[in-house]
Amino acid sequence: MVILKRYTPIFIILIIFAIAAAGYFFVWPLNGEYTDIKKVFDIKDEEVKAKQEYLPKLEAISQRLSEYSEEIAIVNSAIPSDVSIAALFDYFEKMTAQSGLILKNVDGSKLFDSSPAVATGEFSEKIEKMPFSATLTGEYDSFKNFLKDIYLSSRMININLAEFSLIEEDSTLFDFKINLETQSYK
Repeated sequence: MVILKRYTPIFIILIIFAIAAAGYFFVWPLNGEYTDIKKVFDIKDEEVKAKQEYLPKLEAISQRLSEYSEEIAIVNSAIPSDVSIAALFDYFEKMTAQSGLILKNVDGSKLFDSSPAVATGEFSEKIEKMPFSATLTGEYDSFKNFLKDIYLSSRMININLAEFSLIEEDSTLFDFKINLETQSYK
């Protein structure tokens, strides 16, 4: 017992040292991991809160845009996003037929240039120009109706050049050669 009383302070110091060493080697690294995980959690929590605040703003914008659905539909028809060459030529053929002209030839070779023309302006990187040319046959009044239909159409079609010539000397029929350009979203 005397020995035990004599070594008691040494045992107490060793136990305290062992607890401190265990805390330093086992608990302190866990505290560091906990701190790192807490930081990541806080960042993710802030991201979730930011997205939760952003969602009502998007819903409000969506609601405001739904009030302009007719206007947006007009813009989407003017500059379609999924334009195909066949649909473009079909649209053009219907316009010529409605105005009383005969579509003789359509040249879309400029559509396949390796460097397509790009529109200029604020949204230039999103809009691609689509040039093509056509030869039409018909009367001058039909051509005027065709031009009016293009002007009134919801589709953005520009006529860059229009040439016409009589087919025969005594005829009222003309050949109209026109260079057109329309746009589409990329």
